Parts: sequence; C-alpha cells; structure tokens
Amino acid sequence: MFYEKVRAFLVAIHAQRPVSIPAEQVVRKQARIDGILDSAEVGRGIEMVIPDL
Repeated sequence: MFYEKVRAFLVAIHAQRPVSIPAEQVVRKQARIDGILDSAEVGRGIEMVIPDL
C-alpha cells in the first residue's frame, strides 16, 4: 500500500497534476512522527504539538 501511494504521488508531481494527499494531512502526520522521534530521543513521553490547519 505504501508503494502505491508513493508511486501515485510521484506520477502526479511528474504530470503536474494535483496530488491525492492533502498537504494538511502530510503536515499533521509529520508532526506526529517528529514527536515520536523527540520522545525516543529523551527517553520519556513528551507533549506533542499537532498543528491545527
């Protein structure tokens, strides 16, 4: 499933068409990933800030 999503994204970019994943969704998911990595780095739970777009 991941491969198909990445491929669809790249095809859309190459064809200069709109991408199927809204930018807001990407920003929120990246904020979650950053929070998980920050938590792992300090070795404890942290407060995560998820942007409200």
